[in-house]
Order: sequence, then C-alpha cells, then structure tokens
Amino acid sequence: LAAQGSQSLERELPGGASLLAVRDRNTPSFCYLPTTPNGPEPAPEQAEQFLDLLRQMLSAHKPHIVLTYGGGQITRSILRACKAAGAKTVLRIMNLRYGRRDLFDAVDGVLVPAPWVAAHYARTLKLDTHCIPCPLDWDRTVVPHQGTQFLTYVAPCQDKGLPWAARVLSELEKARPDIPVLVDEGRGD
Repeated sequence: LAAQGSQSLERELPGGASLLAVRDRNTPSFCYLPTTPNGPEPAPEQAEQFLDLLRQMLSAHKPHIVLTYGGGQITRSILRACKAAGAKTVLRIMNLRYGRRDLFDAVDGVLVPAPWVAAHYARTLKLDTHCIPCPLDWDRTVVPHQGTQFLTYVAPCQDKGLPWAARVLSELEKARPDIPVLVDEGRGD
C-alpha cells in the first residue's frame, strides 16, 4: 500500500476497518480507522487486528524510528512490536498524566512540549526528555479563512480539563456571546 506525492489512499481491511496511507513531503504515514468509536483502549479483537497489521507494516517498511503517543496497554504493545522489529521508539507526551515509569521501558526517547513538562517528568519519574515544539508543520494545519470563525474545543472530558474549560466557556458566554464555539468530542463517545 503506497501513496504518492501529497495524496492519500484508503484501503478497507477485514472486519470493516480501514487503513489510510498518506505520503506527505516524502514522509509516509499510516492511520488505522477502526469500525467502532475510539476509546481509551480498543476492544481486544480490534487491538489484535491493529497489532497484526502493525507487525506486517513494520516488516514491510522497516522504519528506523516510530513516533507515537498514548499511555494505555495498546501503546505498550505498539512500543514492544516496534522494538522487536528493530525500530527506535519515540513517545510524545503532551500532559502531566503519566504516573508510571514502566510505560517508558520500551522507549528510546521522550518528547515533551515545554521545559516545565520536562522538569515535571525529571522530578516525578526520573525521565530524561527532550523539549521540542510539536513536530507538525503549523503552516499546513491552518485552514484559510472560509466564512465563520469559531473557538474549537477538542475532547471535552474530565482528564483533559473539562472543569476548567466549562468555566472559561461560561465566562465567554457572558462576555462575548457572539463568538461561536465548536466542541469536537475526540474519543467518539
């Protein structure tokens, strides 16, 4: 499965899931699209299908480095599969929710977004991290103005700051009811 230029290609997998392949600026990326909404952990049959597909792709493409994120059991399985295939593993963490050192046993490098996050993990888990900005090209993520502009809030859940956001949105409604808000439930439930 390959995509050329900045195009993408989607292929249906057994069970109805899909694999989206993208080649952007000569960097291949793959996104697994399950048949059921995303949650903190996939159902066991989906996890096994994903891990089988991952092992096939690791064998076929032999990446030198795999960048991933997450802290659940599926992430541990992904990291182990990548290490077994000979790839270096890099885990990107964007918050202070990681409290167990064993997640990082199969990790070669840890990226954090800010020095204070690096200091937190050095203090709490004795992790050696590297502070770099997000690896996305922000110029390619901005949508040109095409009409309505709004404030976007992604993944409104307790562990991603829902109480804080609720307070900010309440104050926004009082002070600026003219600003529309788009809430994107990122975990699908």
